[in-house]
Amino acid sequence: MWGQVSMNKALRAFLSGRTVKVVDFNAETVLSFEEVLQRFEQGAAFFTETVATENLEFSEAVEEMTEDLPPAAPDPEQSAPKKRGKKTVDDVEREYANRKITDLKGLRALRDAGWSAKKLAEEFRCSEATVYNTLKRLEEQEVEA
Repeated sequence: MWGQVSMNKALRAFLSGRTVKVVDFNAETVLSFEEVLQRFEQGAAFFTETVATENLEFSEAVEEMTEDLPPAAPDPEQSAPKKRGKKTVDDVEREYANRKITDLKGLRALRDAGWSAKKLAEEFRCSEATVYNTLKRLEEQEVEA
């Protein structure tokens, strides 16, 4: 009796010595699993994760090449704070805290669509406090109107 199985189960069955058939719906043919693997092997390359090992000959050759070089100057960027582009993360956070939302219609539409203050802050590239303050100002304007 034949039953449809996953490729994983088919491979396990094949490796345990059972007969496995493959139906190619595009070509309307039935092939043995062994035929499929042989065809696949001809047009494919297989890779697997391997444990990295040190190539001692290469390491020695690099040491020999670098022995006569003067020591490298320390990299000033390694000791600097993390940067996003040319600004530090603190600069960006400070800028977000001071940024104003100018697209009030967009803010109102997204708020009405159920967006959270955090999502709105990300969208308008400002702080959540700016979102809350702007929404409060909008509500006050709506009440006055």
